[in-house]
Amino acid sequence: MNIIHITGLRYNWVHETDLDKANTLVEEKLRQLPLGTRLLLQLEPNNPVTPARGSDKGAVEVFDEDFNLIGRVSNNYRETVHKLMNEHSMLEAAYAGSDGHVTMYASIEGLEETSETLNGLTRKLPAAPLTQIPLQYTPEEDRLRMMTHPLLKPDLTTAEGRGRYLKLVDKYLPLSALSICKEDSLLRVEVINTLSALLADRSALDAEQVKQANELLKQLRKKEGDFHRHTDGRLEQIFRCQLKALQHLAEGDDKYAFFNRFDDLYKEDSRASVLDKLRQWLEGLPWKKSLDWRNLGVLAEELVNMSATRRDVYDVMAVLLLLKREQEEQEETVQYFTPEQEQIIKRLDTYIDNGDWQEPATTENIKAMMRSVLSQPGADTLWKLLKHRRGNPGSKAVMLTWANLAGYFQHHGLLNGDSAQLSQDFFGKKDQTDNINKGKPGNTTNEEYKSILGLLDSFRPKKEEEKSKQ
Repeated sequence: MNIIHITGLRYNWVHETDLDKANTLVEEKLRQLPLGTRLLLQLEPNNPVTPARGSDKGAVEVFDEDFNLIGRVSNNYRETVHKLMNEHSMLEAAYAGSDGHVTMYASIEGLEETSETLNGLTRKLPAAPLTQIPLQYTPEEDRLRMMTHPLLKPDLTTAEGRGRYLKLVDKYLPLSALSICKEDSLLRVEVINTLSALLADRSALDAEQVKQANELLKQLRKKEGDFHRHTDGRLEQIFRCQLKALQHLAEGDDKYAFFNRFDDLYKEDSRASVLDKLRQWLEGLPWKKSLDWRNLGVLAEELVNMSATRRDVYDVMAVLLLLKREQEEQEETVQYFTPEQEQIIKRLDTYIDNGDWQEPATTENIKAMMRSVLSQPGADTLWKLLKHRRGNPGSKAVMLTWANLAGYFQHHGLLNGDSAQLSQDFFGKKDQTDNINKGKPGNTTNEEYKSILGLLDSFRPKKEEEKSKQ
């Protein structure tokens, strides 16, 4: 099987920006092009659309007999084609048909079989820091993985074997565009090539099987052609559908569901730092574009361009699901505050603005911290404290809780001097800070303060040396 796919015909061959018109023009030109027409392949290391992935991993341009650029070799075949090029980074090929849409097929002597590339596929991304709880595959993807070997190694030497293969491809068809991972793309191409070879030898199939094989090939070619149409959001659609299916599994009730395993492994007091590590991992991947993790369309296109494997894609999706859940929880938190609580928060912001903080940025970080703490279920004591506020401390418990809170900021090096200014703003005088324990449990640390200590530790702005130890 020496067939490769050539894409980008609409933009390079017919120069038409209107998608429907471009499709019509390309389909017509492909119908008129004689089989066996000579094509020339040439390495283009600095292609701005699909940049080089190393010194010799550039895109491959395709030219017609008049040396006009008509398209580029599909990423699925690029590395294999590189190995066959001569010292001038060029290679000859011949037109071998199309998918009936906008993907051209070309034949090359000596081309390695796609299955060898698929079997030797290695990860392109560093593993996410979630090795203890990998995201489980969907049932559909499990079935697809079980089908892979018999699809790659079919027994086509007997009529019975060929019949079994066509039945298997019929079951494979609904799963053939399940994800954007490299394995699925290579498998789809391999099945297309096998069906094409079967149909080329008409004596191998009876009339009914020829009809069935033609229909299967037509549908698979359409799926393969659609997969390369990045402009209509097809990659994003596939990515979103898979992410939605995985989210449904992650939210399951049993203890092995992804979210439950994550929450069990990372308790509430350490969860924020773990999520921060995951966010840094995602943002630190070798993206070619600057992207926001919420932009799934760009994210999907980037993963396809870097030939991400199934495990690569699943790692990215696991982190996305956790960050998405965190974002949704924070959004729910903001809506939870009552008008009275919003007024208290504004008053608290004024106290924080007056604090003698170590760095200018600390002011906003402490405001964000207090909002996070106040949104948690265990913050009732702090709400009670803030409602009593300055001039009416209400009880020794309230006084001690605020004094310890102010001392907490001092103990962790967030304040320049002592905590007197915060206490003066809150109580109206400085002497309420006498004999505090600076945020550490001790003789004068009350139960009310202990109840929020874990929340404070979870959301406290960390200094650089603390981050480096995590």
